[in-house]
Amino acid sequence: MISRLLDQFFAWYADVFLRRRYVFLAAMLVGVATLAAFVPKLRFDNSPESFFLREDKTLERYQHFQALFGTDEYALIVFERKEPWTQEFIEQLRTLTDRLAKVPDVLEATSIANVRHVVGEDDQLIVEDFIPLEMKEPAELEARRKAAQEHPYYRDMFVSADGTSLGLVLKTQIHAGEIDYKIEMTKRFRALLAEEPYRAWGARVVGSPVLDADVREIMSRESGTFCVLVLLLMSAVFYIVFRSWLAVVLPITVALLSVVCALGLMGLTGMPFTLVSAIIPSFLISTGVGPSIFLLSAFFNTVNEGRSPREAVAEALRHSASSSVLSMVTTAAGLFAFSVSKIRPIEELGRTMGTALGISFCITLILVPFVLAGRKHIAASAKRKDMLEGRVQGLRTWAEMVMRHRRKIIVIFSLFVATALSGALRLRSDYHYLGVFKTSTPLRQDYDYVERAMKASTSIEVLIDTGKPDGVKNPALLQAMLGLERTVAERFASMGAKPYSVADLTSEINQALSNGNPEAYTIPATANAVAENLLLYQLSGDDELTSLVSSDFRYARIRIAVANRPDQENQAVFAVIQEYTGKHLGAAVGSPKVEVTGLIHLWAAIDSYLAQTELEALLITVLAVALVMIAVFRSVLLGLLVAALNASAVLGTLGLMGYLGIWLDPYTILIASFALGILDDDSIHIVRDIQRQYAQTGDLRVAIVNASSSAGQGIFYLSAALACGFATYAFSTVASLSKFGLLIAFTVVLGAVTEFIFAPAVLKAVGEPLFRRSRLPAHAPPGAALAEVKSVPGLSGTHEDTSSDFRKEASK
Repeated sequence: MISRLLDQFFAWYADVFLRRRYVFLAAMLVGVATLAAFVPKLRFDNSPESFFLREDKTLERYQHFQALFGTDEYALIVFERKEPWTQEFIEQLRTLTDRLAKVPDVLEATSIANVRHVVGEDDQLIVEDFIPLEMKEPAELEARRKAAQEHPYYRDMFVSADGTSLGLVLKTQIHAGEIDYKIEMTKRFRALLAEEPYRAWGARVVGSPVLDADVREIMSRESGTFCVLVLLLMSAVFYIVFRSWLAVVLPITVALLSVVCALGLMGLTGMPFTLVSAIIPSFLISTGVGPSIFLLSAFFNTVNEGRSPREAVAEALRHSASSSVLSMVTTAAGLFAFSVSKIRPIEELGRTMGTALGISFCITLILVPFVLAGRKHIAASAKRKDMLEGRVQGLRTWAEMVMRHRRKIIVIFSLFVATALSGALRLRSDYHYLGVFKTSTPLRQDYDYVERAMKASTSIEVLIDTGKPDGVKNPALLQAMLGLERTVAERFASMGAKPYSVADLTSEINQALSNGNPEAYTIPATANAVAENLLLYQLSGDDELTSLVSSDFRYARIRIAVANRPDQENQAVFAVIQEYTGKHLGAAVGSPKVEVTGLIHLWAAIDSYLAQTELEALLITVLAVALVMIAVFRSVLLGLLVAALNASAVLGTLGLMGYLGIWLDPYTILIASFALGILDDDSIHIVRDIQRQYAQTGDLRVAIVNASSSAGQGIFYLSAALACGFATYAFSTVASLSKFGLLIAFTVVLGAVTEFIFAPAVLKAVGEPLFRRSRLPAHAPPGAALAEVKSVPGLSGTHEDTSSDFRKEASK
């Protein structure tokens, strides 16, 4: 019933459209222009907060940490210095540090030249620069260099353990939901480092604000680049297929207008452009052309029979638009399925692209028929006619061969499914923000350089809540904090783990007040002694305590510097922290509440949502696709069988990911639902055509062969276009985006293999009873097999008769 009503609706639509096509065009242009007006309001946001829904507990914990300590975002500048330190060099370093401190949104700039140095004199505590201005002698500077290499606070932060590299730490401001200030800040860092004499140092700059800024620049550049590349490839495919520039311009115009509408929709609704939004333009260009291809294929086949352009438009709408709208519904369902995700960019991406796909379909139904119907005639082309008939015959020959070898094909298909399932069971999720980018990119190379020198480039934050003011001054708690730091440093030395907290500062103060005795680097025995030492430090004028404890000394922070690693490695650190605190931070130290937070913990939370999102979205997509298939084919078993055949192609890709160790990340998580929605487009077109052919011939084998040679043309063209379009992502500097593109292209190819090889064999083997029960009303006597198919088949009868039927159905 649904299929018939849709066929009748589009026959009626063709009639109305051809009489009022300028009205439809005007309405479309107004709608596109309205959405285009909101494109300038689009903003980029790749901050950690942008990945989470507002009520997310992990985000709330991080925001609480920020309220206490302001920021955990730092930039780190590292350069090599093997030569001895000289007065001239130290002055240059001090000048650079001062200039970096004046860059807007830099809260503090620290290098070995001005880092705090705690000294005790006559029961007084003096905090001065590690290298005072008056220190000029080479011997003194060399002594300071060696002392810095041994100092637990300076080592592997301001000077490497071997003394050959130096680091500058820049504490930066956080403006939630903003990115432009990070871009400007990063530009100023690099501009300063490009000046003499700093250029010769070969400094590299990394850190959270720099990473976010570089990601924005990469996304902005590559979004445009891949749009152009996809357009060029699509144009080439369309011209090869149709041998008509009209067939090139129309789908590309539809795709570009769809992209504009999608971006305008984001601007209108306030959705930011994020890391994963980069796929929107190319995805819409690749998938939005599907209805155009099927319309054009039907149009040119009908024109090839000698019909006028207006008649061909009406026939194309009747025979392809209903299948295309059903296909669009399944693809949109796969996109909207991500609306359940707890990862905000994924949730917003699903809603935006699902809506944009619907808009793209509406544009197709207006723009393509408008232009085609306006042509007085389509010039005859013997070459195009021979080419079309040659493709029909080629697909027909292929389908007949599949029918002959269907038993062998079913055996191969069974082995394929079993192998794919085994691989899919190995699939795991993981997220590595830096690992999203290829190792060959300057971004990754800078991080590799910094981590070779200083071992760490980011940090894990541990927040300790003692539950009462001055709770941090408890010596037992401070000792337990040091124990936790030692445990983490020893267990994760390979990650460059370097913890630091108020416990370290308290120990350093105690040592300074004991004339620098190394054995005095420990926590004082009483709370009063701890309080006195910390008070002396506060009176010295240095404000470091404000970044280590809350103003009332209720909360303390342990900052664990680590190398930038995948989430699985970070999870191991979290587990050790939880294990230690469970054993050693009990009643004896006041039973404080310990929480892991910070940027790394935020990224780790994303990993925990990935597998959940994949499962939920895939289940919703499968359910939606199955329901549409059942409704379209008027058979529960046939609908489920076709849905399962498509799922096998997606399973093949998931299996490949499992075997190759490609984990689920915010890009690859999209593959299964996206691909399932895309592949079902082909199935709806070809299986509906098989049903129509079966109604005419009563012979399933003949119906499959005829449908493969008619509807199969559009499937072949679309598959080639989609595979080429998505494969362009292979050239991206974003490794995850490259994997996403190549895997989607691989899935499209697998889908084509399924449609042209596996599905015909399976349908012939088990489908006869299913097609008989779901058989459409015959429009030709049974047994009237078509010897050759030269046009896209559809419901027979005149256009006027069908539209009349629709009006009668609607009136009921």
